[in-house]
Amino acid sequence: MTLVKDSLGVVPLSRLPRAAKVMAITYARRGELTAGTAFNVELRAAFPSLRAEVVDADDPGANFARLLAAADSADAVVVSSYVSHSWNVASVEAPRAFADFVRELSARGRNVVVVAMGNPYLLQQVPMAPAYLVGWGGFPVSQQAAARALVGAAAITGRLPISIPPLVRVGAGLSRPAAPNRTP
Repeated sequence: MTLVKDSLGVVPLSRLPRAAKVMAITYARRGELTAGTAFNVELRAAFPSLRAEVVDADDPGANFARLLAAADSADAVVVSSYVSHSWNVASVEAPRAFADFVRELSARGRNVVVVAMGNPYLLQQVPMAPAYLVGWGGFPVSQQAAARALVGAAAITGRLPISIPPLVRVGAGLSRPAAPNRTP
């Protein structure tokens, strides 16, 4: 796992009490049936009152206003994106509505963590996100590892093997030790 940025010092989420209100928003295409499943299971083990929502990346009319209202009562909001490049997709860019949604979440002062499980270059569209973790793939094992790192059950030590122009260079990455006595 590679923690690219954490300007508010919210990662790991183990700094929050177990009873904290954490909202997990999975952003994926309709065909990605396993997107967020293993990730949310691990988050729920650490935060039993986890509120999980799914946004279909192919739906231009996604109800972001409802999600913003729900996020207002959350202690932390984790937005995991599973959108990646494939042969049948013309662009891996997230729609502007999604980037605007992350911008508004961040502007409202929420403890927002964006987790890129698909396209690590998503940061170019959401540079305002206070925390950005690259999970390197939407496979269940990657989801579990990302969630464990996020809640402090595993150390974060990764470094970027790529640059994300113009924001970060090859080799960037913040380290976080595992939190003592924190298991999901």
